Amino acid sequence: MSQLLTNPLYRNALLTASALAIACALLSVLVASLAWGVVALAIHRHAINLHPELKHGGGADTAAWDYLLGDVRISTHAMLAGVCVSIAVIVTLLALHKEVLYYCMDPALAEVSGVRAGFVHYLLMLMLALVIVVGMRLAGSLLVTALLVLPGATALALSKRLGPVVLLATLVSLVGTIGGLAIRAKYTYLPNGPAIVLVLVGQFVLAYAWQLARKHRTA
Repeated sequence: MSQLLTNPLYRNALLTASALAIACALLSVLVASLAWGVVALAIHRHAINLHPELKHGGGADTAAWDYLLGDVRISTHAMLAGVCVSIAVIVTLLALHKEVLYYCMDPALAEVSGVRAGFVHYLLMLMLALVIVVGMRLAGSLLVTALLVLPGATALALSKRLGPVVLLATLVSLVGTIGGLAIRAKYTYLPNGPAIVLVLVGQFVLAYAWQLARKHRTA
């Protein structure tokens, strides 16, 4: 099913010769499939709780469920760690935005131009690792990659300029997180990780459709 849904996006990405579009198309469909499967499982478990006569066998362990799919019951220390990591990432990107931009455009040319490409590379990897560790508490280890990729992919579908892309990605992240947690608050039997991811995927689909419509108008 995922392959069938991915194929049209994959073909369109090949036509535009964009490896990023291919990766985003694959990730969007795969994480959406996983998130929707987990949501369906949660609805099924909720129905079993309402109607115990439907139960066949035991359920999944709650601790493992929360670890894989996220948990909103985050301690104060974890929240402080998340705030500190977010501030550190923002300050670092503001201080080194030119070096990071040059490195992302062409690492070899950036190094020739005097940018410490090795330092920038390992700094980005360190920040990525810290963000993943913090994000796993909210979205779970299975779906944390969606929080890293989908906001940027959605923003790139709407704009190609660095400033607007950063602002749009931040806005998409906030809308996805708040929207997912609002769904989780209304339907408490749903895991918050898949709820957040489905909101992010919905935003990506809308942005992708708008991008295709704009291309057809200008063609």
